Amino acid sequence: MRASVNLMPILSAGPRVLRWAGFLVALAILSLAFFSLIHNLGSLDGDALMRALRNVLVQKVWLCGLLTGVSFLALGGYDVIAVGIVAARRVSPARAWLAGAIANAISNTLGFHALTATAVRFRLLGRAGLSASEVTSVVALSWTALGFGFVSMISLAMTVSPDSRPEQRVIGVALIGALVLCTRLLGPGKRVSIKAFNLPLPSGRVALAQMLLGAIEMASAIGALYILMPEDFVSSFLSFSLVYIGAVLLGIASHAPGGLGVFEATMLSFGNGQGRAGILAALIIYRLIYNLCPFGLAALTFAGEEISASVSSRVGNS
Repeated sequence: MRASVNLMPILSAGPRVLRWAGFLVALAILSLAFFSLIHNLGSLDGDALMRALRNVLVQKVWLCGLLTGVSFLALGGYDVIAVGIVAARRVSPARAWLAGAIANAISNTLGFHALTATAVRFRLLGRAGLSASEVTSVVALSWTALGFGFVSMISLAMTVSPDSRPEQRVIGVALIGALVLCTRLLGPGKRVSIKAFNLPLPSGRVALAQMLLGAIEMASAIGALYILMPEDFVSSFLSFSLVYIGAVLLGIASHAPGGLGVFEATMLSFGNGQGRAGILAALIIYRLIYNLCPFGLAALTFAGEEISASVSSRVGNS
């Protein structure tokens, strides 16, 4: 008689194990970031930091602001493309862009992207007539475009950067091949179905546009910090791109709001103890321009939208 094995307890425990694993990974990253910051900033002279802040050229600050604007134009563009796939001509491109830009500006600072960015889109796009499942599709397609941006920049940096090792170039070429394969497999009318949820897929041409837009968004976000950094921090923009993307991914994995602390610790650790005041000054200015300024504008705009909708509702009911 063959013995039977009940796998249900093991399978049902899977999600719980993954949650605990994610919690432990986040805790480990936060702990390492905390000790790294203590090590790198413990002996930092406050006067040296103030001098470094004053020495940042005004032209660089303005250029950082310009690149930040380009980055958020592209971030909103993700949603314009996504809404065009999910609900073509039912929502204006301006409305779709506003939803994407506000959602990203708020979630980039508060963190918890899956919660904050999705909630903002539900309010803004739901009010424009999209159903819950359609907004979910927009979120999924927007994140896909963001993923394309990450992979595009990583593959380009690994392939072209003069500092890349042979094995890194091989990985970069493989990633480029994977992106090209994605565009060949996609097509209009294709969908991914998960239980009752159906996600419409972009055509190969639209996916290529998403990749290009993603590369522009990532390059401008990276460039906004790169131009503020001390000149001897890294040898090239492409090499810096790998450091930046690694810091962003660690910040996301830590679940810290906006990756705060983890992003800075990663950047400072690549400074090898040199020019810490200059690096920290660049990070402070970058946080102000790329995170806090867009967050403030987004919060005010979102509040205005909520007030306007509330007034319109009261007038309509009166």
